[in-house]
Amino acid sequence: MILSCKNCGARIVYNPGTGRLQCEYCDSSFDISEYNIKDDYKEEAPVHESKIYGGDINSDNMECMIYRCSACGAEISVNGVEASTFCVYCGSPNVIFSRVARLKKPQKILPFYLTKQHAEHLIRKKINSGFFIPNEIKNFHTEMIRGIYIPYYVTNVAYRDSAVVESEVGSGKTRHKTYSLRSGYCIFDHMTTDASTRLSDSLSVKLEPYNLTVLRDFNINYLTGFYSDLSDVAPKEACRTAIDRSEHLFTDALLESVRGSDKKIITHNPEYLVKNEPMKVMLPAWFLTFRYNDKPYTILVNGQTGKVIGGIPWDQKRFWAVFAILAVIISLIALPIIGSILDYESVRRSSSSIGKMIISMVFTIIAISITGIKKLKKVLSSIRLTSEKTLTRYVSKRQNGG
Repeated sequence: MILSCKNCGARIVYNPGTGRLQCEYCDSSFDISEYNIKDDYKEEAPVHESKIYGGDINSDNMECMIYRCSACGAEISVNGVEASTFCVYCGSPNVIFSRVARLKKPQKILPFYLTKQHAEHLIRKKINSGFFIPNEIKNFHTEMIRGIYIPYYVTNVAYRDSAVVESEVGSGKTRHKTYSLRSGYCIFDHMTTDASTRLSDSLSVKLEPYNLTVLRDFNINYLTGFYSDLSDVAPKEACRTAIDRSEHLFTDALLESVRGSDKKIITHNPEYLVKNEPMKVMLPAWFLTFRYNDKPYTILVNGQTGKVIGGIPWDQKRFWAVFAILAVIISLIALPIIGSILDYESVRRSSSSIGKMIISMVFTIIAISITGIKKLKKVLSSIRLTSEKTLTRYVSKRQNGG
């Protein structure tokens, strides 16, 4: 379905920069409320035959154009925008029209606050800040960025627990175990859980937080010009996930209040209450999908806050070359200091500085490795999270349910 301009008849889309509907041809703008869904939408001709479900468009359901990637099976809803020439998840160009589906409307929506240009700026800032990032990635095309509404459930959870925590305090001979009693009560308002079983929970959590105090009543006009992912999670499953997240957050805070190390809960008695039926909402994110060495990668931008997540591939040859050069330079600088500290007989008697140089380089390489290993692990973990293995689970064929 396409929303047409009342002045010239061209297509209009939602503009995050103004919060209004805007014509792509004559630049006219309209308030969301100026368009009646039933009267102002016109049907978009399907690419091939598909079953069209009838019914009142103003009911609790909505009709969506569904496109499917024949390479990875991903299905997304398209509203008032042409299908992408490539899959926003795996980068494949094999995206074809599938069907028109009748889906249950979300209750609330958080419209895009960031424009595509702003998202592009944030992505380029992240990419260009990396010295070891290949130039091919830095020169990505703007049309590869897509705005997608991700389905979420919002739940309020009340959580109470009493626990006995074991920890170790002291040091040396005085080190001993101690036991602490902790209890507390907490209400987790607006607990968000993604509504896609194949979307990595770790990925969706990294994209948070969203400010849900500005949620708006769902209006299909907000979807014009954007894609939207399909939900395949039942409300009951969303409740279970919200409870698990609440327990994790509560337990972390509880353990943080106990002094000592090697802390663990010996016994506890959790009680919880889901205070509302999970509310289905749509939250915005910008996706940049690209391929490097025939492997897909995805960078995501929170469509409200601008938070950027996603691992970016790095040029390993350049990294190790720079690593070796830095090791030599730092070794030469550190040589006098290390040489004065070392008291090895073989080094002290050597008429040459080769021995000192070798030992200095060894110490330097070890030092550099230790300081960089944590950051490298974090980068590799992020790359794995937003590359092929994780997204394959996410973009597998979706269920048709709303």
